Amino acid sequence: MFWQIVPADPGPEDMFSSVPYNRGAMALHALRGKVGDDAFFRIPHKWAASHRCSHAGTAEFIAMAERESGQNLGAFFDVWLFQQGKPTSW
Repeated sequence: MFWQIVPADPGPEDMFSSVPYNRGAMALHALRGKVGDDAFFRIPHKWAASHRCSHAGTAEFIAMAERESGQNLGAFFDVWLFQQGKPTSW
C-alpha cells in the first residue's frame, strides 16, 4: 500500500495519512542526492522567502528546483511524486 499511493494525488482517503508526508520527505532526501548540497539548501530557503504569506503548488516547486540546480528534474519528480511504485532510478 505504501508505494501504491501517488504523493502528488493521494486521493481523499489518504490525503492526510502518513504516506504522502513520508514519501514527500523521501523525495526531498533523494533530491538532495541528485542536485547536491549547495543547490538543495538554496531551494527551501528561496521557496520559503518567495512564498511567504502566500501559497504555491508542486509545479512551482519543481520549477524552482530546476532553476536553482540548473538541471531538468522532470523525470526525477515524475517517479517520486506522480507514479505508483518504489522509485528505482531517476
